[in-house]
Amino acid sequence: MELKNKVKGSLYILGSLFTVNILGCAPAIPLHSGQFFDTEQIANIQRGKSTKDNILSSLGAPIAIAAKDEIITIQSPTIWHKGKVVRGKYHKIDSDTFFELFSGNHALNEHHRIYYYYSAWSKMYGWYFLFGVYEVGRTDIDELWFLINEQTDVVEDYFVKLAS
Repeated sequence: MELKNKVKGSLYILGSLFTVNILGCAPAIPLHSGQFFDTEQIANIQRGKSTKDNILSSLGAPIAIAAKDEIITIQSPTIWHKGKVVRGKYHKIDSDTFFELFSGNHALNEHHRIYYYYSAWSKMYGWYFLFGVYEVGRTDIDELWFLINEQTDVVEDYFVKLAS
C-alpha cells in the first residue's frame, strides 16, 4: 500500500512538471519581408492585356527589375533561425536565370524586363522545458516574375510560385 502511494505521488509530480513544461510554449512574432501579394491580385492580371502601370498600382514597386545579361542584387528574406532574427543578405544574381522562365514561349529582346516580387513569412515557436528548448520554425516564400515589354508597357507573361 505504501509503495502504491509513492508511485501515485511520483506520477503526480511528473504530471505537474510536464504540465508546467507544456505551458512554456512561446510563439515568436511572425516576420514578413518582401512585397505582400495574394492570389486575388494575381488572378486580376491578364497576359497580353495588363500593363506595367496595372502591376505597379496593384503590387507596388518590385524587389528587382532585370534586363537581359545583367547582374542584379537582391536581398534575401529576413527569417527566424535558431531563435534569432536573421536579416536578409544581399546576393548578386545573373538576370538570365529569370529570363529562362520565359525563353521557351517568347522571342525575348532588349525591350523585355523581368519584374520580380517575393513575399516571405517566417514563423517560429519555442517550447521551454526544464532540460532545454525545442524550437520549430517555418519560412514560406511566394514568388512572382512578370515579363514586361518596356516598349509597349504590356505584361506579356508571368510566372507564380506559391509556397503552399
